[in-house]
Amino acid sequence: MKIIHTLFLISLIGLSLTSTAQNTGKRVELGEKHNVTSSINGKTYELIIQVPNSYSADTSKYYPVVYFCDGYYDFPLFTSIYGHLIYDKRITECFLVGFSYPGEGIDYGPLRFHDYLPSYSEERNFGGGAAEYLKIVKEDFIKYMETNFRVDDSWRALGGNSAGGMFCLYSLLTEPNLFNALMAIGPAAEWDNKWIFKYEEEFAKANSILDVSLFMTGGEKEFPWNPNYLNSIKEFDRILQSRAYTNFRYKFKVLDNASHAGSKPEGYTRGMQFIFEPLLNK
Repeated sequence: MKIIHTLFLISLIGLSLTSTAQNTGKRVELGEKHNVTSSINGKTYELIIQVPNSYSADTSKYYPVVYFCDGYYDFPLFTSIYGHLIYDKRITECFLVGFSYPGEGIDYGPLRFHDYLPSYSEERNFGGGAAEYLKIVKEDFIKYMETNFRVDDSWRALGGNSAGGMFCLYSLLTEPNLFNALMAIGPAAEWDNKWIFKYEEEFAKANSILDVSLFMTGGEKEFPWNPNYLNSIKEFDRILQSRAYTNFRYKFKVLDNASHAGSKPEGYTRGMQFIFEPLLNK
C-alpha cells in the first residue's frame, strides 16, 4: 500500500508540473501602441501601429499608410489580411495604423459613436463628433506618423466599418484631398434620416472632381430585421454612380450571404486589393 500511495503522490506531482508547464505561455501582442495627445482638444488617443517587415532592413525606403477605425477591435483582422495579401503580391508593404483609445476595460461603443458619426441624433442621443475627430486625424495622427516614421506622405488610405464606414464617407466629402483611397465597409448610410445623402448633395453642387478611390460594400444580410440599412447603402451607391465625378475611381459590391460584422474580412480584403491597384501598376 505504501508503494501504491507513493506512486500516486508522484503522479499527482507530475500532473501538477505538467499543468504548470502548459500554462507558462506568453500572450501574443500585435503591433505597437503609441499614445498621442491631441493639439485640438487636449485628449489622449491611442494608435496601434504595424511597421512594415522591411522597415529596419531598408532605411532609405518610405512607406504608404493605411489608417483604419476601430483598431481595438480590428487590428488582428487587418494584420491577418495584410499578411495574406503581401504573400499573394496583391498589395505593397505599408504601415497599418488603427485608431484606438488608451486604457483597460474601456466601453468603446459611446466613444466610437461620438467620434465617427458626423451628426447628433436626438432620437438616439449620440453622434456629432466626426468634424472634430477628422481634424484630430489630420492634425495629430497623420502628423505623428509622418514625424516619427518614414512615411510616404504622397499616399495614404482610410478604412472603416459601420459607424467607421460613415466616418470614411464623411471624410471623403469633407477633406477629399486628405486620403488617396477609402474603404467604407457596410457604412451606416441610414444614420440620422440619411444625413450623408444631404451632405453629398451639397458637395456635388460645388464639386465636379473627386480624385479619390473608394471601395464600398453592403452585406446581403447586414441586419435582416432592418432592411433599410442595406437599402440605404444601395441607394447611396446609385447616387454616387450617377454623379460621374471626374477622376473618381469607385467600386461597390454587395457581399453574398454576409452579415454586418461578418462582412469585414471579405470587405477589407477586396477593398485593400482595389485601393492598392494604382500603386502596384506604377
